[in-house]
Amino acid sequence: MTILFLDSECNSLDTEGGFIQELAWVIADTKSFRTLKVESHLIKWLTSYEVEEGAIAVTGLSREYCEEHGELAQRVFTNFLFDAGCVDFICGHNLIGYDHPMLATNVQRACLSSLERSDYAGKLKIDTLTDCPYPSNMKIHALKYLAYDHGFILSDAHQALADVFACKHLLSKYDLAEVIEIAKTPMVTLTAKIDFKNVEGRDKIKNARFYWEPNKKLWTKRIREFHLKDMQESLGADIEIVTEA
Repeated sequence: MTILFLDSECNSLDTEGGFIQELAWVIADTKSFRTLKVESHLIKWLTSYEVEEGAIAVTGLSREYCEEHGELAQRVFTNFLFDAGCVDFICGHNLIGYDHPMLATNVQRACLSSLERSDYAGKLKIDTLTDCPYPSNMKIHALKYLAYDHGFILSDAHQALADVFACKHLLSKYDLAEVIEIAKTPMVTLTAKIDFKNVEGRDKIKNARFYWEPNKKLWTKRIREFHLKDMQESLGADIEIVTEA
């Protein structure tokens, strides 16, 4: 069996209005994790868009640079979808929360058929952010730090191809069958409700990497349903957890 690892670098974090400026993917064998194919492309769009300052600071990619060195978006996405249709699994780091929805809007923008109507849609999506059974002492799940914790120095973080190889290295360190079982379960949103005087409980929530949403005044977290029981047990009975699909 084979697996396609992917990463995108974009002009913003807006998955509905953002533009992919760089897309890289690697196809590997799932037994040996040997690389079988490598693709890395800057993308040229036949429309104007702005790049947020924060994005330029992270990726170093301006619209002008991509126009000078990039390939037409339609060509890049066509080739990507063809390769994605030939593998058994798709994998990325923060794939479910970012790269997948960003791909969906960009494929449609490039005047191709809907991503959900392509062969890509039927592939199991593995997200190394949520689906690997990381040890509890690995508190930071940013790709750069996870890679380092697993013996991979990611010196060119936020260059798409470098991130792809870091993601591949992470997955290779775990039992793929176990990861697949986790990835088969749906993503759920957890909301933690706690008395504001419960300082110990708030510390538990923070350590479990819940995020405070000031507008909603809620602690939330996205996880695989596979981890739900362990999460509830680790937080304790004094913290109420509400689950939404």
